[in-house]
Amino acid sequence: DQNVIEDLRKKLFIEKKEIQTPIELFHTKEGRSRKASIFSRMLNSFSTQDPKIVKLIEYADLLIEVFRPKELDFLEQSFDQSFQLPLSAASQNLTFGLITFNVSGFAPDPEKDIPRLDFVNKYPFDSCDLVVFAFQEIIAMKSKNLVSIVIESREEHFRAWTLIVPKLFPNHVLMYNKGLVGLALMILVKKSLAENSEVSVVQTEILRLGMLNFANKGSILTRVMINQQKFNFLTCHLTSGTSEKALASREEDLLRVHSLLVKDRSSAGSFILGDLNFRCKMSQKEAKEFVTEFDEGRQVSREALDRILEQDELRKLLAKKDYQFFKELTVDFPPTYRFYVNQKAYDLAEGTRIPSWTDRVLISGDSLNIGQDFVYTADFDTTVSDHKPVVLICKLTT
Repeated sequence: DQNVIEDLRKKLFIEKKEIQTPIELFHTKEGRSRKASIFSRMLNSFSTQDPKIVKLIEYADLLIEVFRPKELDFLEQSFDQSFQLPLSAASQNLTFGLITFNVSGFAPDPEKDIPRLDFVNKYPFDSCDLVVFAFQEIIAMKSKNLVSIVIESREEHFRAWTLIVPKLFPNHVLMYNKGLVGLALMILVKKSLAENSEVSVVQTEILRLGMLNFANKGSILTRVMINQQKFNFLTCHLTSGTSEKALASREEDLLRVHSLLVKDRSSAGSFILGDLNFRCKMSQKEAKEFVTEFDEGRQVSREALDRILEQDELRKLLAKKDYQFFKELTVDFPPTYRFYVNQKAYDLAEGTRIPSWTDRVLISGDSLNIGQDFVYTADFDTTVSDHKPVVLICKLTT
């Protein structure tokens, strides 16, 4: 109905204040994975029960063309062109060591538990100029009494990790740590770099997700300046669950994360580390066959990995145009979730759970070139959590 469309168009432009930051809303959600949900909220803001409007909600793809302000055309063109600044000469050949680990509420004893985290000694972190350790669930987020747990346990657990992490990397110094409920981000700089170069944290931003924006899910973004070149490091924990609704929420979350990154366009590039919670859609039969092969200690073949990676939600998502500002290096390790704690065996929950690559490291930035001698893997000997830690060590090249 053209009259209804025109009325709504006028309402949108005249009463913009009813919609918070319409341009930012467009770039984080509108026209992407949650079109119907967003337009439903927009139309609801018009306080009308007109059945024609209700019908229009069902046609979100059409509505984006109806409601999108023309001035957003330019922004849409430039939206995926962030991070165009070339690396400075001083920043080329920097080596970054990145770890993401959902520790499932495990609080280490700083004196006794170093051997339980000795996976860091398997990889060449000593060569890294910067080490970024991203945590999720430093307090268990599964309890119904979540607020009580946060109040009672968060400070204790955060302190435990703050004490033990520098001991894991004796050639580095802890320059930054930040917590947000179950999230934590710690950055260590190589001692020689700290003495001879300019390294500083220039900005921190948080994004609260999860129930009631309580930040049981969310992200911490830290912008680090190294030799007058800025890099973004972001840890996040996205919506969990295997339903289509949960998947749509993860897709929306990832766009909100990207909107946080592009607020500052002066960075050379970004690294996103976290429990992204994307799942694998393989069948129960395929899962059992894969787990049998893994549990028997056999080397999982490239062919087997590729077969189940084809059913990975994140891989499918990154192939879509609207998400191609994120990239991931080749995944050649088995799924990192879910395992029995203190064991090396997958927990299939009596055939109701599918192993998945929930823990990932993504890269964003066209000027970021990663050298061929990178390490991107997971450590399956670490058993303190039902997740496995994921490691990326890479050198920036011209």
